[in-house]
Amino acid sequence: MSIIQKNVFGDNIIYNVPPIYSRQLTTELQKEIISVLESNNIKGIMVRFEHGGETGEFANKIAQFLIDNNYTARTMGVMASEIQRNEFSIQRNPGDPTWAFIKIGPIN
Repeated sequence: MSIIQKNVFGDNIIYNVPPIYSRQLTTELQKEIISVLESNNIKGIMVRFEHGGETGEFANKIAQFLIDNNYTARTMGVMASEIQRNEFSIQRNPGDPTWAFIKIGPIN
């Protein structure tokens, strides 16, 4: 069973991990992330996270995992209002379909 859920909003596709997931880069989550990126022909990822201890550390783990798997990955801290609590989503960049955003919100 897939842990990532696909939602389509017009031309915009967003893949969400349900809010019950933990901040663990499990083998299952790794496989899901790679599967989504490969199926969308994504080559580069901007990992956006709300500034904060555990969120920043997890964002760096995700970015390093992606780099280790031959993706271009960067992290960027953003304001709390830009990301929802418990959010973990993958969204194609509408301006460049070879790039995606991974958004990581803080834990409640």
